[in-house]
Formats: sequence, structure tokens, C-alpha cells
Amino acid sequence: MAAEFDPLVIVIEDHPDLNELLVEELADHGHRTLGFTSVEAYEASGERGDLFLLDLNLPAEDGLSFAARLRASRPEVGIMVLSVRSGSAIRAESYETGIDLYLTKPCAPREIVAAVRAMARRLAAPAPAPAPRARPGLALDRAALKLFGPEGETAISGDEAAFLSAIAASPERRMDYGEILSIMCIGGESSLATLEVRMTRLRKKIAAVLPGEASIRSLRKRGYQLVLPLETLDC
Repeated sequence: MAAEFDPLVIVIEDHPDLNELLVEELADHGHRTLGFTSVEAYEASGERGDLFLLDLNLPAEDGLSFAARLRASRPEVGIMVLSVRSGSAIRAESYETGIDLYLTKPCAPREIVAAVRAMARRLAAPAPAPAPRARPGLALDRAALKLFGPEGETAISGDEAAFLSAIAASPERRMDYGEILSIMCIGGESSLATLEVRMTRLRKKIAAVLPGEASIRSLRKRGYQLVLPLETLDC
């Protein structure tokens, strides 16, 4: 079993008494907490921290500037602001900078502890599983007379390439028998039977490079439909 996530909380507050109060309150509720009175003191310490509770009015670099740097360099951390400044403009600017939560002074210690606990739970949550990668599809190179898919490539005839290119560009990827017979230069009394043989052969070629996928569907008494996307590689 993986170890429980125990975030290190960094308090940066220049008022010594409030700094001490915040550190003690959070520590009393089980949070590992370190307090600093300036950004510079924190950075000189070499500590990393997982969750930050910042005042905005700090003696050298202000909290907003530090929050922006922190978010850019460590996007995974939690950043909370505790400030006497309560206007909507500074709140909006803070959120745009990348903070997660804005609290205004005076703020009850109980609320601060609850906010830190909620933020710690969010940081401990597992990252969502990556979305499955889209399966590579079917591609046609008309100039080279080749089909490409996840399993490699296969050679096709000029008639087959012309048919695939035309049906891929047709509305709903459908074509009537007459259009297909003309493109594939098939004629005579047994033309439809010949066309079915050609379609069977082409389906096998597609299956060789893109197995497990339906490719060309017969539309009874009408024609055929290409039921998968086709990328044309040549211009």
C-alpha cells in the first residue's frame, strides 16, 4: 500500500505573532508546517513545500509575485492567500496568477485549518488516468499506390486507389454502383459480381494493415459505403 500523502505546509506571513499562531494551529491539527516571514527567508531555507499559505503584503517580494513564480515552476502545488486586501480586483488578479483559494483577514483559525485540509485532500488525489491514445487509422498514398495502417503497409491497384479516394470524399462516404463501376473500369453482364470480388479483395488488403475493423459495407441494391475514416497522403 502506498504511503499516505503528508503535505508540507509553508506559511509565509510577515507578522510574527500571526505567523506563529498559524503554524501552531495547523501543527495542532496534524499538518507538517513551517513558517517564514518573507519569500527570501523561505527560499534561503532550501525547503520545498507542497502547500503554501501566503500573505500578499510581504517586506520584499510580494505574495502575488511569488505565487506567479511558484505556479510557473511547480504547477502541482497548492497555493492559498490570506490577506487583509479584500477587493474584487485583487481577488481576480490573484486567481489569474494561479492561486487556488483566497481568504481574507480576519479569518477564523478553524476556517483556515479546514481550507488547508481540503486543499491537502485535493493534492493527495491520484492524477486522472491518461486518455487512451487514438488508434492510428487508414491512410492512402495515391502516388505510391499504398495503404498504410497500424500493422504496416500494402500495395493496391490504381483502380482501388481511385475508388478509395473518391468514396472517402463522397457524402457519408457512400457511392452508387454506377459510379464505382465507372471509376474501377468494370463492365459487362457480370459487372456487379466482378465488383463484389474486387471489394472482397480490397477489404482483405485493408484488414492486413488495419485488423479488426469493418471497412467497406455493401448497401443492398445501391452500392458501397466506406465505414472508417481515410487519410489521403498525396496532394
